[in-house]
Amino acid sequence: MGYRSRWHGRFIGAVLVAVGLGTNPVAAQTEPGTFSYTVNEPYSLAWYQINPHTSVLWATTCPGDPFWRPGESRSSAGGTRGLAPPRSGTANVKDSVIPLYRRPAARPYCANAVHGSISAEDTVTWRGLKGTISIEPDSLFSGLALRDRTASREIFNTYMWHTISFTIDSLTQIVPGDTMRAVAYGVFHFRDVQAPTTALIQVWREPPGLRVTSRLDMIPVDLVEAYGVSIHPVRLGIQSGGWSMIHFGVDMILNRTP
Repeated sequence: MGYRSRWHGRFIGAVLVAVGLGTNPVAAQTEPGTFSYTVNEPYSLAWYQINPHTSVLWATTCPGDPFWRPGESRSSAGGTRGLAPPRSGTANVKDSVIPLYRRPAARPYCANAVHGSISAEDTVTWRGLKGTISIEPDSLFSGLALRDRTASREIFNTYMWHTISFTIDSLTQIVPGDTMRAVAYGVFHFRDVQAPTTALIQVWREPPGLRVTSRLDMIPVDLVEAYGVSIHPVRLGIQSGGWSMIHFGVDMILNRTP
């Protein structure tokens, strides 16, 4: 299917910029041959957050990170770990902090839920840029088992589609710096829909490797109209107008393949 989704990217391109940065994101160098990078899975995570979040509607594939906490409605142990609860949400107030809990540094506390590799022929023109990144939505953890089971069965339908994946085509509008920015092009695969999209990305260097973050924003009604999700599990959020946006993103470390 070729539906042009309104789930516009800041996500699929999150991995792209790492293809040619070498050890310095400020200035890439031309090198012969083909170079590849691989996702460092224990350091990498995916997340979602519904806005307004009503103090419960967010999840991560890395609940072991010490700077993350579950929402107020939770069945998991561990509580809030002493972190203050979000200020807004319970009164359906939009939150500009997305995601709510950003880790200050990447740590190897994550489930191996983000996979993939990318390659390019050189690190200046990005010629031949290709690759695929996939995410296991079954690993998204909100702190409430019932909500996570509903998301896996009804939203992601992981019985039929085990992953969300991204096929990468090209990278343009590169702005070098200590934090590099660019626009990426590719195809977003969600359930049985393939949607061409663009993505804004950011990347910088940390000790484990290249840290890449990105986010995409989805209009909630697209779950039903574009991706075939049943209205029943999302009726309250969509038909009541309670949900204004669904945010989905990644925070990854990529390493050069030997």
